[in-house]
Amino acid sequence: MLTYTDNIVFVELKDERKEWISGAIEQLEATIISYKTAHNLDKYRHKMAFAANKRHPNFHTIDNETMKSFFDNHRVRLNVQAEIVVK
Repeated sequence: MLTYTDNIVFVELKDERKEWISGAIEQLEATIISYKTAHNLDKYRHKMAFAANKRHPNFHTIDNETMKSFFDNHRVRLNVQAEIVVK
């Protein structure tokens, strides 16, 4: 997890070949739920979650329904990418 200014970024790094996206999303969800039990996410303007895998450097897509469901459940934007760029 990274925090800066009014941003919080949850990061899950994987090193697997098969079915890594669902595992990464499950771990991100568990981390966010755990974090929310002790901290207030509302103080952050931008809330993001990234899943990345060095064994799959090419761009991965996940369906919009998964991203929408993740956001609806956690109020955090989900990104699955090979490279994480924090601005």
